[in-house]
Amino acid sequence: MKSSEKQSYFTWVRSLWVLPLLLIIAIGFEQGTSDAQVAEKTKSEKNEVKLKKTDQTAIQKSLKVFRNPKGVTMDWKKTSKLSALGSTIESKGLASFFNQKFKLETALPEKSLIIYDGKAVWSVPRFEDDGKISEVYHSSISKKKSSDILVFAIILDANPLTNFKFLRAEVASSKNNFYFKPKIKDPQIEELWIQLDEKKKNLVGIGWKDELQNESEIIFEKEHKDVKLKDKDFNFKKPADTKVIDT
Repeated sequence: MKSSEKQSYFTWVRSLWVLPLLLIIAIGFEQGTSDAQVAEKTKSEKNEVKLKKTDQTAIQKSLKVFRNPKGVTMDWKKTSKLSALGSTIESKGLASFFNQKFKLETALPEKSLIIYDGKAVWSVPRFEDDGKISEVYHSSISKKKSSDILVFAIILDANPLTNFKFLRAEVASSKNNFYFKPKIKDPQIEELWIQLDEKKKNLVGIGWKDELQNESEIIFEKEHKDVKLKDKDFNFKKPADTKVIDT
């Protein structure tokens, strides 16, 4: 694989993880709307399918796990279906969340790492057999970059789902699936769904589909709350002689 192709590939792979997870960290709901929002409603919007208040409350409560002030860790299993290639990629590892930061450690099919430290995303596509890192990808999150505007809204907006439209709710395999789509077209997320356990109402997973019809789904297991994580646990220290690729 050529260097340019390799960079493009890992940028795409990282985007499949980062944007939806930034959303799930900051996701929330507000009961009311501003006068300006009410004024902007059209007749067609008034006929839109509405998310039930009981479901809204359940989703809001389940997602508080990612804002646990002492941190939370959980195992994850991710399945990606690549439409153009007609193939499926499965991976699994450990996820850690704390103070609007996250760390995703992949164990299989090969060891890799993604860290969001609150300002930038660091991505190690793979570790060598001896544990060394040959290169790392770095993406700054800046309001000055137009491509980061949606990411910033997701991280900082108290009610990011104002940018998403509720589509439908379905029940399958003892899971409540709630589907949304961005009000403004985004190539990375054409449709997003949040899964809750039908009885316990706790978060089971999230899934999303991009404009190329690639689908990804993450299932969370073995949740551990109050694990006393600290900010320093999300600091990435670049080893000496490691190549940094800014994207």
